[in-house]
Amino acid sequence: MKNEIEVIDNFLPTYQFKSLKNILFSTHFPWYFNNCIIEKDKGKKYQLFHVLYDLKKEYNGRTQKFGELEPIINLIGQKLNITRLYRIKANLRPKSFFNRVGGYHVDGYKCSHTAIFYINTNNGYTEFKNGTKVKSVENRMVVFPSNLEHQGYTCSDQLRRVVVNFNYD
Repeated sequence: MKNEIEVIDNFLPTYQFKSLKNILFSTHFPWYFNNCIIEKDKGKKYQLFHVLYDLKKEYNGRTQKFGELEPIINLIGQKLNITRLYRIKANLRPKSFFNRVGGYHVDGYKCSHTAIFYINTNNGYTEFKNGTKVKSVENRMVVFPSNLEHQGYTCSDQLRRVVVNFNYD
């Protein structure tokens, strides 16, 4: 997979996907405010996030929610053939009047792959610098080399666009 972008629909079995979606869409799931999407736009754009796992010590490894999600995360790890996990981060971008762009970036981990898992269907999408666009369709996974620049677009037809990012080897 050199510069290949792989899109996998119906990635998880329905019951496991619904379980994950119910957790992330719960009124009890903690989301944290970030006043930027990419560092250069600090204070201009925002999103809500939840780091579920991070190899870096500043996040103390796992969130308390990790245990609740661990069986699903393990299944995702098996399906993606993950040998080393660097980070799992859920992102929530609220509905906007127009589809607003996040800004091209790479996720900042020296790993081989990034995967984006779409939690809800909406008119937002992920765009790669090479022009490829991947629509936000629930239970869709897009896998690509971590060095490919990409950016997310908000949605205007749902209350929120939720994705989960995986950085791994």
